Amino acid sequence: MRTTWILAVLALGCGGSGNGGTGGRCDDVDGDGVLGIECGGLDCDNENAAIAPGLDDLPGDGLDRNCDGIDGMDADGDHHGAVGAGGEDCDDADATRYPGAPDGEDGVDQNCDGTDGVDADGDGHASVATGGDDCDDTNADRGPDAEDLVGDEFDQNCDGSDGVDADGDGHATVESGGDDCDDTDPARFGVAEDTFGNGLDENCDGADGVDADGDGYGSALSGGPDCNDVDPLRNPGAVDTVGDDYDQNCDGADGVDADGDVHATIASGGDDCDDADAARHPGALDAVGDGLDQNCDDLDGVDADRDGYASEASGGDDCDDAVDTVHPGRPDGETTWEVVENLGYIGWSGLARDDAGAIHAAYSTQDWEVHYATNASGAWEVELVDDAGLPGWGTYLALDGDGNAHIAYSEVGGMDLVYATNESGAWVTDVVDVDGVSDVWIAVDADGAPFILYSYWFDWADHGLRLASKTGADWDIEHVATGDIYRPRLLVDPDGYVQACAGGTHYTNESGAWVATAIPRPAGDCAIARDADGALHVITGGDGGVHYSTDTSGAWVTVDVTAVDSLAPQIGLDAAGDVHAAWGNWNLGDPDLWYATNMDGAWSADALDTDGAEGYGASLAVDPEGTAHVLHADFTDGEIRHGVVTPQNGVDDDCDGVAW
Repeated sequence: MRTTWILAVLALGCGGSGNGGTGGRCDDVDGDGVLGIECGGLDCDNENAAIAPGLDDLPGDGLDRNCDGIDGMDADGDHHGAVGAGGEDCDDADATRYPGAPDGEDGVDQNCDGTDGVDADGDGHASVATGGDDCDDTNADRGPDAEDLVGDEFDQNCDGSDGVDADGDGHATVESGGDDCDDTDPARFGVAEDTFGNGLDENCDGADGVDADGDGYGSALSGGPDCNDVDPLRNPGAVDTVGDDYDQNCDGADGVDADGDVHATIASGGDDCDDADAARHPGALDAVGDGLDQNCDDLDGVDADRDGYASEASGGDDCDDAVDTVHPGRPDGETTWEVVENLGYIGWSGLARDDAGAIHAAYSTQDWEVHYATNASGAWEVELVDDAGLPGWGTYLALDGDGNAHIAYSEVGGMDLVYATNESGAWVTDVVDVDGVSDVWIAVDADGAPFILYSYWFDWADHGLRLASKTGADWDIEHVATGDIYRPRLLVDPDGYVQACAGGTHYTNESGAWVATAIPRPAGDCAIARDADGALHVITGGDGGVHYSTDTSGAWVTVDVTAVDSLAPQIGLDAAGDVHAAWGNWNLGDPDLWYATNMDGAWSADALDTDGAEGYGASLAVDPEGTAHVLHADFTDGEIRHGVVTPQNGVDDDCDGVAW
């Protein structure tokens, strides 16, 4: 009953003149002091005192609390709430500025997107269509400030190229993956025309000029120094070695040619001795007396035969500049001497010449040492081979094809056979046979294996001649002949067979067994050699003089050389097959060193050294031209001497105007 009464009272109170559901009365129903719109007022909700013009209107609650038509404050009536009240109208005092308003490039941000112009993607740059610089206003990752990397086919920074292109030449910077080496100069980019000589690299190839091969040098066609712009290995800075027929360094020559005389430097394999002077090169005119070697032959003047003497035509004193064995100072049918070592005495010695012309010697000394000497360095150098026991009786030497020395000698104290070699770089000795060994001789085969022939006396039943050879790891020793056999000599022929002589007898194993053949007339000491045709040549000597035998005709033939007595003669052949011999005539009271040759078609013999007691332990080696080398002991002066014997040849070898 109470409730019904209250409702009745409320109903009676709401009657009257009406006001929007109030019975036609125009009252301020919600008591907010503003009449409703239906009563001519401005209150858009006359039943809610929290809604009326002038009230604060915060956006986001879905209510238009200040009756301006929007949820939020809109002072300018553009139906967009002010930013300060939580809306998006950046200028609520200007009805032309609001989100969505037309926005041109006029210095004003009409559409409230933060830019002067339309910035639909919100990247801070207006679209190109509205006068801005954003080439894609639908993608916030594309704009003038965006990073633009070459290769994705997108122009992220709106500069017109795929990559950064600040100078607008259509080529992205190198840093962004493009080919523009200078993005501040639109005339410089990857394929620009590049003229050599202006100091600029217009086409960004690293060179001033066109550099197609990328070697850092402009092409010759563009005015640069690169003679081959398709090959990066050919340019002025390349290494150019003579002999490959290529001018790698573009100087016009095969090799380095700094002075442009078309002769490469010696350092690069050429023949130009002074690459800083174009007037000095092989073939240049070289006159004697100016102190300069213009033609690079190591001489002031022309030296065509390279013998160290300038030709007479160029002002020098070489009377034949086509032959290096003819020049002043050359022995002319005479003997010149030099001292190898001051000793005064040697036992039997061995001498050999290598392919380079150097002489090698081995000999025993008065102190019972074995020495090795060579002039390979240009001066004689002596080495100690062995000083153990009493080595050195009958010391002989052979050279292999590599120039290694092989020495054989008997040890006087125990009469042992000893072998020494330096093929390992140091001297190594090896005892081959023991007791009763006296006279020895050594040779090597084509492979450098040593063969030693020696007299053996320890076992009388087996005394005579033995051969020791080492073609494998161990020495092989075999009996050759029985009897009193002295001073044997041997050689090993190209087929590996031994050819030997001793006491006027020839020994060989070429049939598979040892065969001895007497040589007509000769007896005593001998020496044996073989010529290029396979013929054997033997020199024998003793109290009855010196004799020469050969089997050139197929049978042994002997002729006399001289009636001068001899001891242990030596033999050598030159390239023409002429025979040379040397010996000491120690059976005389005043011994001399003798030399003989048949170079002129007949034998001639001369005493080479007669100054006192000479010729003991003589050994011989002959070069292809017929120059003989002799080693012997000069007892008078206490010297081991090396002599060079130039035979009479009818040529003025020393340019003194006399042919001898």
